[in-house]
Amino acid sequence: MKNQIRSHFEKQLQRFGASSEAPGYAEALDGFVAEAKDLYDEKVAAGVADLDAYRSAVETVMPRIKEAAAGLKAPVPETKPGEEKRPKNDGLASVEEAAHTSFWLITAAAYFIVSFLTRRWDVTWVIWLGGAVGSMVIDAVFDLNRGKSVSKIWSNMEGALWLVVLIVYFTVSFLTHKWGITWVIFLIGALLSAVLEAVRKVVVSNEKQEAPEGSEDKENEEKTDE
Repeated sequence: MKNQIRSHFEKQLQRFGASSEAPGYAEALDGFVAEAKDLYDEKVAAGVADLDAYRSAVETVMPRIKEAAAGLKAPVPETKPGEEKRPKNDGLASVEEAAHTSFWLITAAAYFIVSFLTRRWDVTWVIWLGGAVGSMVIDAVFDLNRGKSVSKIWSNMEGALWLVVLIVYFTVSFLTHKWGITWVIFLIGALLSAVLEAVRKVVVSNEKQEAPEGSEDKENEEKTDE
């Protein structure tokens, strides 16, 4: 029973909100354990049963453990200048949502206006693809404002690139009816994608060279948040 006093006190300290990383935690715990063990030994020497001696020793020390736990909270790490992190809820969520809503309303209005004026319903549906591109661009702008690196935003922008390729392909094909030639637009798109991928690799390489110490941990944290 005597050997269980430490583990019991550790659980009680944690229960009352104490942190093992708090300054003075180990010293306080050792003091409480030593006091309780002395009380336990005194009770046993006086002929008290082990279980009763254990309960008496623990109950005697417990009120002071509860009081001490209030001053044994985890220390707050100091934030050095330039190391402030943006909060996850950065206040941009509502603005971003409003931007998307407004953009899609404008896209819908543009689609119907252009379609009714031109009567080219066979072509104007590509405006919706343009809307998807614009939505991706809005996401990229807000991600940049949140501090995300360009390399991490690239996956969305690559999708936007291929949507632009589709828009150009269908628009040119429907207007010219040169379907036997316009397929080369996809080859041009593939070339642009390869060029932009090369640019992305250069950006990533520069970010790694300029990254301060601890950036690896920040990168892992961003992956977890995503």
